[in-house]
Amino acid sequence: MGALLVVGAGAACTSQVDGEAKPDPALAVARGTTSATATTTTTARPTTTRPTSTAASATGVPPTVVAVGDRLVVCGRIPQLTNAATKAVNDFLTVANAGKGVTPELVAAETAALDKLGPLPQQLRTVPGVERLPATDLLTTELPLMATSLDAVIAAIPQRMSAPFNAAKNDYNAHLDKIKTSCTS
Repeated sequence: MGALLVVGAGAACTSQVDGEAKPDPALAVARGTTSATATTTTTARPTTTRPTSTAASATGVPPTVVAVGDRLVVCGRIPQLTNAATKAVNDFLTVANAGKGVTPELVAAETAALDKLGPLPQQLRTVPGVERLPATDLLTTELPLMATSLDAVIAAIPQRMSAPFNAAKNDYNAHLDKIKTSCTS
């Protein structure tokens, strides 16, 4: 039952950062709307308990079965992080799009976004269980790349420049799509 719920949870990381920053480089205000988090409901079926990697050799379970179980666990942990990141950036964009120029509200929104986003890149780089995945698994490369793109979003927010923000946001969304596809297929 847990494995199927984890697969359904992997589909929950579908929300993306919305909007593009205006071409005027004087202020990074972006157009966009807050996207809703998509969720998937999965009918639970009974499953057997998956052994850990250590138990696999003792029980004779093939390593590929263990890797699949580890992957499901990793995919189940990702949506919490990606949804938090997307929400923080979209909340910032809502305030940034409402104002004209640098306002106290914009400064407060920047601070709030940076506070919420700050720990997320490291958490993406160290999602528990990813170290047990085979080196060829897409998640072993995409999670660090997504964390790097989130670092770029964090760096772009206080710059108030459209080009760095848009590039970082687009890169973040591209990695988010790859991870979502990988976890739901």
